[in-house]
Amino acid sequence: MERNKRVLFVGWGRAGKDEAAKFAESHLGLRYTGSTSWAAKESVASALGVHPQTAYDERHNNRQFWKDHCDWMRRGDPAFLVKLCLATGDICTGCRDKVEVLAAAPLFDHVVWVDRPGVPEDFTVTFTREDILALPNGCAIHNDGTLEDYHAKLIWLFRDIFKIPVRLSGYARELLGYRDEVPV
Repeated sequence: MERNKRVLFVGWGRAGKDEAAKFAESHLGLRYTGSTSWAAKESVASALGVHPQTAYDERHNNRQFWKDHCDWMRRGDPAFLVKLCLATGDICTGCRDKVEVLAAAPLFDHVVWVDRPGVPEDFTVTFTREDILALPNGCAIHNDGTLEDYHAKLIWLFRDIFKIPVRLSGYARELLGYRDEVPV
C-alpha cells in the first residue's frame, strides 16, 4: 500500500504555515501532525517548570529558549522532532534550523516555503526561501491576499500541483465556485 504524500511547511513566524496545515486537514481530508513545537512542548514545559499548554501558548514570548531547547532535543538526530510529528500524520510545520530542515527534507514529498509580505524575518529560522527552493522537492506559496485567496491557492497547490487526492469540504467547494459534489 502506498503511503500518503507528506508535506512540510516552513517560513518566517506568522507567515501562514499552521494555517496551511490546519486548512489541509479541515477542508482537504489530509492529516496534520502538529508543529515541531507541539511535539517539543512536554520537554520545554518540563525545562521551564510550567504546564505543557502554558509553555506552548507562551512560546512566542520565549522564542530563543524554545529554539535553544529544540536544538538540544535534536542534538543526536536533526530530524528528531519531525519524526515525532510524522508518527501521527502527513503534514508538518515548524522546522527552524537549517540542519533540521535539510535532514527532514528527504522524509517529505514536498517542502513548501510560505511567503507573506510584511512578515519580518524570524531570527529563530536559520534558513531562507532560497535554501528551500534549492531542494529537489522545494517550492514556495505566496500568502499575499485574503484568507480565502490563500485557501484557494492551497487547494490548487495540493490538488493540481502536488496531485494529492483531496476530499473537498463544502467550504472548499464553495471557495472554488462549486455547488455540487465535485470529483477530484
